[in-house]
Amino acid sequence: TLVLAFQISFGANLIHQFFPLSNLDALIVASMMPLVPGTAFTNAIRDTLYGDYMSGAARALEALVIASAVAVGVGLGLALFGVLL
Repeated sequence: TLVLAFQISFGANLIHQFFPLSNLDALIVASMMPLVPGTAFTNAIRDTLYGDYMSGAARALEALVIASAVAVGVGLGLALFGVLL
């Protein structure tokens, strides 16, 4: 997930360099939507409400790790592209 988020943000920056009228934020956000752990977070809440606290906590932690990987990957891609220019 981290590597894919890095590739997407770096690629979005490349597209933005060739097509300056494109919106960089929209490119990155639209490409990141499939990586957002919405289902994992929803399942964590559902498990917790059903009384399965251990599974709910594990799924919530999984969702947080995935979200963190996406954030770090995008940050690294933006930072590396800024350094290369």
